[in-house]
Amino acid sequence: MLNVYLCDLFILLSLQVLAPRSPPAPTHHPTVIVPAPAPAPPAHHVTVVTMGPASVINTASTSRQNLDTIVQAIQHIESIQEKVGREEEQRQAVIVTQGRALTDTARSDTASDSEGPEDCLLP
Repeated sequence: MLNVYLCDLFILLSLQVLAPRSPPAPTHHPTVIVPAPAPAPPAHHVTVVTMGPASVINTASTSRQNLDTIVQAIQHIESIQEKVGREEEQRQAVIVTQGRALTDTARSDTASDSEGPEDCLLP
């Protein structure tokens, strides 16, 4: 019985919440509709910058400094690449020299096997 009572109460409350609201009761005061104020136009902020001769000279000087820095960086990179290139050539020369030395000694096991003056190490 209590369940039925709670269920009925819930239905009544739901209907009251979901029911469309009735218009407000008329009053004896006249209704005045006031239009909303128009939005203010957005404020435009303009900054005028004039460049005098000093600022032009300063800009040119800064550009020159930037250019000099770029040139120095390129020269530095080129010198590093040249150094790496020289080291690579030296490394390859050592490898080739060692390879020739290994192949020369591989041809003969002893100095007595030498066949010509080019294999002789004595002056």
